[in-house]
Amino acid sequence: MTHSAFRVLPCLAALAFAASILVGCGDDDFTPIARPTADQGEDDYSYSDDDDVSSSSHGSSSSRYSSSYSSSSYSSSSYESSRKVYYNSTWSSESPSSSFSVDAKEDFFNPDLTYGTMTDPRDGKKYRTIEFNGQTWMAENLNFSDSSIVPLLEGHNTCYHERESECKLMGRLYSRDAAMNSTKCSFGSTCNLGTAAIQGICPDGWHVMTYTEASDLVDYVGSSNGKKIKSTTGWGPSAAGTNDYGLSFVAPGSWEAGNFDSKGGYSHTWVYNSGYSTQYYLLIQDGTEISVSSYSSKEVYFPVRCIKNE
Repeated sequence: MTHSAFRVLPCLAALAFAASILVGCGDDDFTPIARPTADQGEDDYSYSDDDDVSSSSHGSSSSRYSSSYSSSSYSSSSYESSRKVYYNSTWSSESPSSSFSVDAKEDFFNPDLTYGTMTDPRDGKKYRTIEFNGQTWMAENLNFSDSSIVPLLEGHNTCYHERESECKLMGRLYSRDAAMNSTKCSFGSTCNLGTAAIQGICPDGWHVMTYTEASDLVDYVGSSNGKKIKSTTGWGPSAAGTNDYGLSFVAPGSWEAGNFDSKGGYSHTWVYNSGYSTQYYLLIQDGTEISVSSYSSKEVYFPVRCIKNE
């Protein structure tokens, strides 16, 4: 609490004390109203079950990160000036959020398309799949976290704002080494695991999206046609897509060096690219642009989409 100097009253000394009580002429006390933290005053979740912090989560600060992205598709300055998050049903450039209105995960998918299903034998979780450009893709982000099966997951994955309901709804956020399931892919390393597709954190028979596959997706859809692979929900109100291909990409947020950000506005998905210390990912922006982009300034945690081996 801040205390200013006493104000001298032009009144009798005998009455000064009483006057200060009656009209506030004593200390000028000022207590600023604290801004709610990221975990206070948030909207309700679609899932009503356990929201405890995951034991395998990493980092917890909720402030916005400000490092620049290194990508030929856009400038870091324009990215920082335009990026916003969906907070309490409104867009804000200041307050991150770990929730926004969505009735259920089912709303992410295109009801006019036929989806398949796959079950991850490691934990029994089921995922929707979709045929796209001659391949079978998971139509949702991976949510696998059992470090007894994949030890590298310990301390290298999290949910947005460390809420398990976020992982159930939109998928888990992984460090690059966890996503690729190799310490050779830790932050700052070259991640040289060969030129072929790698299984990474995906189930047997599936692999992490490769640089070639991500580039082919951009070429197939068109770099300015991002809405066609974005879900009609799972984004901020002005950023939703048409989900023509059923890939149902959502914007689950990201983690960077202790900070959560980008939920509802940007979608990042890990891409395996051998021999680079730069971290590559598929970027779907809040408008219509999609690109294969890179980031090397700080460690980041992004979702994983698995593709079935041919």
